[in-house]
Amino acid sequence: MHVVTVLGHLTGPDRHAPAQHARSENDGPVRIPRPQLPSDSLTTELAHRPKSVSESRHYAAQAFRAWGVVDGWAEVAILVVSELVTNGIEHALPPLVLRLHRDRSNRIWVGVTDGGIAPEPGAWTATCRPEEHGRGLDIVAALAETHGIRAHHGGLTTHWARIAPGASSLGA
Repeated sequence: MHVVTVLGHLTGPDRHAPAQHARSENDGPVRIPRPQLPSDSLTTELAHRPKSVSESRHYAAQAFRAWGVVDGWAEVAILVVSELVTNGIEHALPPLVLRLHRDRSNRIWVGVTDGGIAPEPGAWTATCRPEEHGRGLDIVAALAETHGIRAHHGGLTTHWARIAPGASSLGA
């Protein structure tokens, strides 16, 4: 099995897969197994506009249904997708790419790659009060098994999260 570790090293032939940097609560490197089948790895480029948040939720919901990710687990994964895409639109430059993976343990990996930090906040953030925004990554941290950020050459950044099977919804 080919594995990406938090140190950014990739074993195997695919050296273009995103590497992850984060610390696990277990203090060891977080290992994210590569998808097993092409259908277990999906990528879509999103327009850098607010409507892309709902489009990304729809895209993710279809993928998760096909993978058998249901109920509260699907709700959690879709909320994580929504928060990461929203952050990319509000706080980063284009491009905006959503990647979804399912590993052998049925964990879901969500990654949103953007063009790096925007010089100005997005339209929604700029027009609302400070208490009306700023909780997205806290929500991701509360729901995900682990999460992190990886900077790429050229200013691109991937914000990612891994959701364990059976993760429950916020109301549970």
